[in-house]
Amino acid sequence: TRQQLTAWIASLTAPAEMLQEFEKLADRSAMQPTPDNLLQLEQFVRGWKKRTDADSVDLTSIDGSLSKAPDTLQRLASDDSENVDTRLLAVKLLGVFPTVQKSQSDMSETLVSLLNARTPPALQQAAVRALATRHSGSSTADQLLSDWPSRPPGLRRAIVAVLLERGEWTKILLERMQSGMLSVAELELTQQQQLLNHSDAAIKALAEQCLQATQKTNRSEVVNQYTSGLMEDGDPAQGKEVFRKHCSNCHRLQDIGHAVGPDLANYAGKPVSALIVAMMDPGQAVDPRYQAYIAVLNDGRALTGLITEETATSLTLLAPEGKRETILRADLEELKSTGKSLMPEGFEKNASVEDVSHLWAWIRTQRSPS
Repeated sequence: TRQQLTAWIASLTAPAEMLQEFEKLADRSAMQPTPDNLLQLEQFVRGWKKRTDADSVDLTSIDGSLSKAPDTLQRLASDDSENVDTRLLAVKLLGVFPTVQKSQSDMSETLVSLLNARTPPALQQAAVRALATRHSGSSTADQLLSDWPSRPPGLRRAIVAVLLERGEWTKILLERMQSGMLSVAELELTQQQQLLNHSDAAIKALAEQCLQATQKTNRSEVVNQYTSGLMEDGDPAQGKEVFRKHCSNCHRLQDIGHAVGPDLANYAGKPVSALIVAMMDPGQAVDPRYQAYIAVLNDGRALTGLITEETATSLTLLAPEGKRETILRADLEELKSTGKSLMPEGFEKNASVEDVSHLWAWIRTQRSPS
């Protein structure tokens, strides 16, 4: 596509030619901020960022363009009357647009101003990612965690997910939880497991302190409790809603959810004990296909997921909600298995015996006729 070609030019042309092309695209986007122009500019900038000499390019000769374009982007991002797709492109560009120092704080303020319940959810989450891309320092974590009580649930989840990508931010998040400013309930079970298996000893110790109130329960006791308490008259309709609420992030059934973990329809013809063990004691026998890996990248991020694809130059991680991340091997600092399932322990904290009874009733309806 033309956008891909523009990104290719940014990554391959000589610095002087690249700078000239960038100035042209920036000026065009400032004067005519159409979705097509903004998308071309974004692809160009992302291509530029991949250059090994990106940080050494002298931008002073196009200082005017570097001032005009951010002004336009900030106006578009903040304009409630503007088309949401156009605002999204503007927000993404604010995260990657190279600019002079004097514009840095203004751009960050614009992004922070979008972190509220009045902003459409897609824009909120794009603003979180843009802030995280623009600044890797501790101030970004402080900005994202500020005014926490006013943050809506979806925005909170996006912020926590971003903060867990960098060690420094993860420590700040856990310190806030330790002080009581944030609840550990903001962490999903998979995130808790990720922290308790973290490669950074300091983060792991801090996580253990924060999560000590949710210390391990004897897994066999939980399995026995749910197996013996299971009701035979579960309601499939309610079970479908239990699946949607608690299982759909990693499992897909009847066009609901994301195909990350095993197909639960396979349990329909098995004893219920097999399903309960898989849910309540996921570490008992981990299928290598569903063993979680932690990838630590050169940019400081740490990503967790299942390895679904490998090539000579890259590998792909699959995380809850079906999120895929393709990682270049050149960007990989460390890769190691957690030795555990991506399915976390502690499912009993989310679902009662009654919930599991309904879930089992619905899963049984998926059994193929013999």
